[in-house]
Amino acid sequence: MTAFARRWWRLAAKVVAGLLAVGFLLLLPRPLFPDVYSTSLHDRHGALLGAFTASDGQWRIAAGDSVPERFSLCVEAAEDARFRYHPGIDPFSVVRALRVDFRRDRAVQGGSTITQQVARLSRRAWGYHGRRGLGEKILEAFWALRLEMAWNKDEILALWAAHAPFGGNVVGLEAAAWRWYGKAPESLSWGEAAALAALPNSPARLGSASGQAPLRERRDWILLRLLREGRIDSMSWSLARSEPLPGTALPLPTRAPHLAELVRAQGPGRDWRSEIDGALQDDIARSAADQLRDLRGIGARSLAVIAVELVPGKAPAVRAWIGDAGAHDGLSAPVDMVLAPRSTGSTLKPFLYALALDRGLLLPTQWLPDVPARWGDYRPRNSDGEFSGMVPADQALARSLNVPWARVLEEMGPASLLGLLRRSGARHLFRGPDAYGVPLVLGGGELCLAELAGLYAMLGNMGTASPMDLARSGTGGLRVPGPGEDLPAPSLGAAHEAFLAAFQEPGRTEQVLSPEAAWLALEALRKPGRIDEEESWRAFSGGRPLAWKTGTSWGQRDAWAIGVSPRWVVGVWVGNPGGEGRPGLWGSYAAAPLLFRLFPLLPDSGYDRWFPRPAHLESVEICPETGWRRSALCPPGTFVWAPAAGRTAPLDRWHRLVHLDSGGLYRVDGSCEAPHRQVVKPWLVLPPAADAYLRQAHPDLVPPLPPFRSDCRGSEDSDAIEILVPENGAHLTLPLDLDGTRQRLVVELSHRWSLPVRCFLDGADLGLSTLSPVWAVQPKPGTHDLLCEDAQGTRAASRFSVDWSEEKPARRSLRR
Repeated sequence: MTAFARRWWRLAAKVVAGLLAVGFLLLLPRPLFPDVYSTSLHDRHGALLGAFTASDGQWRIAAGDSVPERFSLCVEAAEDARFRYHPGIDPFSVVRALRVDFRRDRAVQGGSTITQQVARLSRRAWGYHGRRGLGEKILEAFWALRLEMAWNKDEILALWAAHAPFGGNVVGLEAAAWRWYGKAPESLSWGEAAALAALPNSPARLGSASGQAPLRERRDWILLRLLREGRIDSMSWSLARSEPLPGTALPLPTRAPHLAELVRAQGPGRDWRSEIDGALQDDIARSAADQLRDLRGIGARSLAVIAVELVPGKAPAVRAWIGDAGAHDGLSAPVDMVLAPRSTGSTLKPFLYALALDRGLLLPTQWLPDVPARWGDYRPRNSDGEFSGMVPADQALARSLNVPWARVLEEMGPASLLGLLRRSGARHLFRGPDAYGVPLVLGGGELCLAELAGLYAMLGNMGTASPMDLARSGTGGLRVPGPGEDLPAPSLGAAHEAFLAAFQEPGRTEQVLSPEAAWLALEALRKPGRIDEEESWRAFSGGRPLAWKTGTSWGQRDAWAIGVSPRWVVGVWVGNPGGEGRPGLWGSYAAAPLLFRLFPLLPDSGYDRWFPRPAHLESVEICPETGWRRSALCPPGTFVWAPAAGRTAPLDRWHRLVHLDSGGLYRVDGSCEAPHRQVVKPWLVLPPAADAYLRQAHPDLVPPLPPFRSDCRGSEDSDAIEILVPENGAHLTLPLDLDGTRQRLVVELSHRWSLPVRCFLDGADLGLSTLSPVWAVQPKPGTHDLLCEDAQGTRAASRFSVDWSEEKPARRSLRR
């Protein structure tokens, strides 16, 4: 052969060798197995919470990178004793298999290593199901050599364990351990691990009773081999042989069924590692189910709970998610009530309180009017039907009074509160501020329990709102949405879809309240004043520090209770998925007792400490009686903590100078007493209605204003009459009553001295009041003028407008 020919042959050999090398490197598919897995949900420690079959109907749960030691030893003993030493092909096994097959004149023993089996499993997973001849085995051998170059032994064993058949529609060790033994692979005994290791050799053995004997024989052979190799002792060997074989397939865990459904909807076919604490989830689920059984008598069918841990320096993490406690015993429909938007009741009051503090509109102890009021056709009442006249703001929050907070929101404007709530993650509030109006703070909007927990977590994080970590998979994470855009949606359904879509958004963190306002809100929420709830609090939590808020929606459809400690936020909802109201479905009765029972179950619940006081709180001087910022007419020396804006809070408006006679028994003016004989003194003078209601509850709290002396004209008493309904500038709608007749407008007023009052509507005499100044009238649509006058000539006026509606009113009752 010439030198030229030799050069060409060498070049051709190199090219062929190069092509073979490239082909060898590209031999394996990418990925090695199709990405077809069950949707599975694990807790933060790796324990299985729930799973669903893969899209091909198989139980195939994605496994980790390692295999439990017991199962690993059993598999190596059963399938490939020299697995740790050969390069993917075991020549000794091949020779032994050929010798056996030659003697019996048929294929009896394959001699495939674990690595070769992984190659075979991969080819079948990608659709190859041809006859296994010599060529197929040679190809598998090349695949095995290539596999050994790409993965280490532990990774190859993990691939085998994740994709080997284990009988029926069970694929992989993770699914097999749960389906056949009801436990995690790490918890398998020696007998159980050996039985599962024997299954892939002939997975059909579980399909009939005749397969039990060969399976037992194979399992015992594996155990005997482990004994001879010194892997187990004789006691373990004897006990393992006496263990039963797997029988009927067991259901997989359903420890968080609603959350599992959520992650399947958000990312099917993935393995999700949640932030749930499995042990805590189980404890709370049991307590919730017990509470729900106790509430069946009042017609409550559903109960939801969420527990969130406040992690310093990180986003809050969801540790328990009970979508419906009744789902665990089959007593209710499979609706995830943690995500169902429901009327919020009075659970939003703390955020209005904190916002008003931050804007300098009020101070914590500032008196708020608590007297009858009406906004259009909306007339809120307190839960007990009573009015206090005046009440400090922090006590109004602690007692969950309705009318004072409706007045605060009317003064501030619904847009301010709505913007704060949306920036904090309240995405189901889809309407504009005018559509919500004053009822927003008393249950006029819808939020779900997850959103409310996020709002209270914002308070616990001192005003910082952020998404709550829920679960993660290899391709992303799920977070309960936090701060979002302040954009309304066209409908509640659209808002809900956007809310669910936001679970996969990275989210952002935003300081929506000052730490000072958030701390003061939490301080108010742990004040006494709720006798019915405090009994449960002391009974179940020992009276340890806890900020909590209850709420009840219109018609007693939804009962809420949410508690906050330095480490935990727990929310409870009780009601019916269909929204039916039930007598007795109060937040204080149906939800609060469970809330107080759950906090002692929480790890390090923070009962031994409380939120530290923020460093930048301001000490603001106030009037000791009214709690308003001190004016020149108030005695000095009383201070209260407030945010920086509290330094510009409104000055006290209730103290004024009154002119008394020399004995201090009567008021006087220039018509009856010379100026130099008058005694000028600061006096707390409240509006007539507030004064009257306050004296009913606390007769000695405010000294009564002295009357005018009989010879005086009383020019200073021009505010003795107060028209409560209709207020000046009100726009009222009179609907049809339930019987089809037009409703009437009730005119209410208050007189400081309880004198008879005569009122005129558009000049028409309504009559003289006797015991109580109340009239029922039916004005026509349009603008009207109301004038009221007492016998001394003191007057009060109101101009209002009226519309007629052809709709019949819904039956409403507003509770806290």
